[in-house]
Amino acid sequence: MHNCGICGVVAAPGNNYLSPKDMQQFKSLWILNVTRGQDACGWAACVQGEIIYGKAPISVTVGHALVPDFMHETTWIIGHCRYATNGHSYNNYNNHPIIGKRGLIIHNGMVSFPAEKQLNSLGIALRYEVDTEVIVRLLDVFGYNSILPFTAGYVRGSYALAYSSWRHPSTLYIMRGKYSPLHVKRHQDAIYFSSESSHIRTALRLNNKDRIVPLAEGRRYRFSPRRVRITRFQPFTTHFTQSKDYDNDNLTQAEGVSAQWR
Repeated sequence: MHNCGICGVVAAPGNNYLSPKDMQQFKSLWILNVTRGQDACGWAACVQGEIIYGKAPISVTVGHALVPDFMHETTWIIGHCRYATNGHSYNNYNNHPIIGKRGLIIHNGMVSFPAEKQLNSLGIALRYEVDTEVIVRLLDVFGYNSILPFTAGYVRGSYALAYSSWRHPSTLYIMRGKYSPLHVKRHQDAIYFSSESSHIRTALRLNNKDRIVPLAEGRRYRFSPRRVRITRFQPFTTHFTQSKDYDNDNLTQAEGVSAQWR
C-alpha cells in the first residue's frame, strides 16, 4: 500500500518560536519523507502571526529549496510529500496543503466521501480530485476546533493530519484516526512529528535509547503557544470524546503519552 508522508515541528508551550536549528532539522525531516512520495511536495508555516505556504509538482529533494533556511518568529512548520493516488500532481490544486476557506490541511491516508446528498445538505461542493478536500470542506463548515467531522461518520478511512486555520494561525492541530501512522518526539524546546519514527531519529541524530512513541488511534493534539490540549475520541462514532490541557510543566504527565514528551 502506498502512502504520503507528513511531518512538522512546533514550538513547545512556553517557547514562542522555532530556532534556526529547529528549521534545519525540519528540512532534514521533510527530505527524509521523500521515501513516502515523490510526485509533489508542499509546506506551510506560521510566521510572525500569519500562515504562509507553498507547493509544487516536484520531489522534495528539489522542492525543499522553496523554504528559506530560517524565518524569524516561526511558531510551527509542516511538510508533505505526495504519492498521487487520485488527481494528477500537475494540477497543483491537488497537492498539499489543501486550501480551504477557513484554513489548510496536509493528510496521509485515504478517506471515503460522504454521499453527495449529505454533502449538499451541508452546502459543500467539491472542486478538486483528491479525497482530502472533503476533510477541509467539512472543517470549513464545522470549524477547525470541531471534532465532529471525525466522530459523526463524515470522514471514514485512514488519516493522519496536520492543519491550522486563518483565524487562529498560531494554533496547530495534529491528529491520527485509523491506520495511518504518526509519531511524535519532544526534543529540547520543540515537538517533532512524522509519519515514520526512523525519520525523526535520523533527522535529530537520536540514539536507539531515545524513545519515539506512535500516536494512538483516536488522538488529536491542539498546540497553542501556552498549552497542548489532547483530545481522545473514537473514529467514526460519537460514543466518546475527552479533552485535557497540559502546559510545559506537566506535559510528561499526559496519560498514555508521557514518553513522547521526555
